[in-house]
Amino acid sequence: MSDINICRIAVHDGGFHADDVFAVALLKLLNPDIDFIRTLDQEKLSGVDARIDVGGKYCHETKDYDHHQKEGAGKRENGIPYASAGLIWKHYGYILAGSQDAFDYIDEKIMQYIDANDNGIKTHEAMTAAPYTLADMIRAYSYPCEQGSVDPMVQFGLATGVAMNIMQNELMKANDFAEHNQIVRETLKRYAEKPYVLLPKKCMWERVIVRETDKLYVIYPDSSKWKIHAVPIEEDCLPLRKPFPKPWAGLMDDALAKETGVPDAKFCHKNLFLATAKTQEAATKLAELASTYT
Repeated sequence: MSDINICRIAVHDGGFHADDVFAVALLKLLNPDIDFIRTLDQEKLSGVDARIDVGGKYCHETKDYDHHQKEGAGKRENGIPYASAGLIWKHYGYILAGSQDAFDYIDEKIMQYIDANDNGIKTHEAMTAAPYTLADMIRAYSYPCEQGSVDPMVQFGLATGVAMNIMQNELMKANDFAEHNQIVRETLKRYAEKPYVLLPKKCMWERVIVRETDKLYVIYPDSSKWKIHAVPIEEDCLPLRKPFPKPWAGLMDDALAKETGVPDAKFCHKNLFLATAKTQEAATKLAELASTYT
């Protein structure tokens, strides 16, 4: 996709981070023939098509995508400021994503974290142990060259290849995400009066159900069984809007069938966020029972 009119780019030399690596990875996904140099030399910077995370300027017209200048490079509506990776996604991401849902998925799941991290902003609190992040992974590639034991260009190239592979996989998922959102929204029309929705296939349902509905449970087929998920109050975390009844916790097969009166009930997770059944009818019955349980 060379129509982005960028063939040669520059990033800063020295140690590298998720910000500059993912910015380069995104551009190389758009045009695999893009070449890059790593420099702070002003003469060399003026001889490339775009400057990423270097140059002290943000201007899309001149292909300058730095964020270190005093005024920064702007912020998203939620307050997370742009770093260079986010700027590249902002201006070129839609070409890769192809839809607003897919664009937003990548920005919220990946780009916002990378940008926040590069700007020194914490996006999460660690209860016991901090997660190993994309930023940590890229720093692992940078560390050997910072110690002078490995060629920085080689390490940067390896890190960029990994970032490209991650983005290719996440873009595939993002496109499915956009399709799934449409499936969920269409299916919801048939379940307006129900405390649950029964999806025709396994979908990424969390964003639509959590943000746009008051549903308590989501049902869908999964291999040889049907799953029923209790809907969380916020995406990807507990607590739940209405957990399954406490007496169901940890029960399976005959024990769960006896407790619920549903012969085809199979399992209820001890943390009360997931139940399974042999049939669609049994799954629906479990959701109905749970929604009225007091």
